[in-house]
Amino acid sequence: MDYLKAFRHAESKLQTSDYVGCIRDCGTIAELGLKELYVRQRDWEESEGRPFNVLEVFRTNYPEFAEFDPENSSLFPLLKFFSFTHLWERIQIRVESNLHFTRRIPWHDLRYVRNIATHSFKSFTREQAVEFLHHIKLFLHETELAATNPSVLFENKTECHGCKMSLRSDWNYCPSCGMEQRVKCFNCGRAMEVTWKTCPHCEASRTADLFIEETNRLYKAYCEAVWTDDVVNAEERELLRRKRLELGISEETAEQIEAEVIDKEVFQFMDLINAVLIDGVIDDIEMEFLMNKAEKLKIDTKRAKRLINSMYSERRTPVV
Repeated sequence: MDYLKAFRHAESKLQTSDYVGCIRDCGTIAELGLKELYVRQRDWEESEGRPFNVLEVFRTNYPEFAEFDPENSSLFPLLKFFSFTHLWERIQIRVESNLHFTRRIPWHDLRYVRNIATHSFKSFTREQAVEFLHHIKLFLHETELAATNPSVLFENKTECHGCKMSLRSDWNYCPSCGMEQRVKCFNCGRAMEVTWKTCPHCEASRTADLFIEETNRLYKAYCEAVWTDDVVNAEERELLRRKRLELGISEETAEQIEAEVIDKEVFQFMDLINAVLIDGVIDDIEMEFLMNKAEKLKIDTKRAKRLINSMYSERRTPVV
């Protein structure tokens, strides 16, 4: 199936104000996409000689789904299946993305909206349709359903130091147990294995052995510095990412620390901008989506556009 073509068809229904049709089409794309993801993952794991018994485990634990078939299922059982069997974590190994946005999609809310659009005469707003499109776009790009050449594992494979799960060589964290795999020396910046206590290059103690309070305090200081002008550009965002890794701070902890420095609403808005930029483009519909969200988050138009421009530095014409 050409998912991008199907997405554009659903998106085109906004022009005729067919918001119900747009939502129905998005729901169909999600359902078919989940089925194809299951097949791709099953075939890939079997080709790798990995045991893939998720279907049997699911049927055993949910007797009411004893006859469940992922390839011929509706959206609700599919979502339950993906959640219970941790399929998202398994798919992470196969694709380039860490599925950061896909796993945060309010799947069950979308299922509910799609069911209403399919089985009732309830009307929907343009804003609801635009939001549904936003989530489907994230899903298609992160899972590589929209890609013409889906990625494969790098030949260089490693094992997690903690749970021994097979990992890609460029991963810094294990998606299964969350254990850090490699860090940079805080003193000289060179690469270190996570199990090393001292840097072999400069003999400095590994930063992760410092008190947690101290590493958090240092990261907070970086956050305060980059937010002095009320906007964080791409270079400053990359600086924070590097410092987070150097200090051995998890992404979740880093988000909590940064949220202490800026307004929660601004942080949420930035996360939405990052999501929209998953394909490197912000079109008119996505701009409409972002400005609707800014209004709901009580972020004034001028500041919202400054944030968008700062994170969309490659755009030829700034938002005016």
